[in-house]
Amino acid sequence: MTAEILNAVVQANAGLIIMHTQNTTHYQDLITDIHQYFANTIQTAIKAGLTRQQLMIDVGLGGDFGKTYEQEYTLLHNLDAFNDLGVATLIAPSRKGFIGKLLNLPVSERLVPTMALFANSTSLDVNFMRAHDVEETRQTLTIIDKVKRSFAY
Repeated sequence: MTAEILNAVVQANAGLIIMHTQNTTHYQDLITDIHQYFANTIQTAIKAGLTRQQLMIDVGLGGDFGKTYEQEYTLLHNLDAFNDLGVATLIAPSRKGFIGKLLNLPVSERLVPTMALFANSTSLDVNFMRAHDVEETRQTLTIIDKVKRSFAY
């Protein structure tokens, strides 16, 4: 994230999604390293004049963002580790390769597992989900929301 980008976002009074990406899959500790990256980047954005309400983080799932297949599932298991950063969280697993690798499915058959990942993400308090299949995602999240908010005495 360059100073030019930060200045443009501040001037536009816009929001900013901070996505983790790196050129290698080597980490001292996957969750700690990514958490520290976000903490540092969030502080840089705040110093530039943005507020936490303008910021959102994305752990960067997908083969091009510096994570192995196993690391992607570790991140999905630990999405709540980033909630203490005080910014919104975003997940974007729609039909990604790590789903196909696990289940040996082509892209066209990855809808149901994608919905399972969205369901899991809600249990870890992820705030936003980017989806290719919007209506199916809406239905899945509506059911989950109803179950989470329902109770009987």
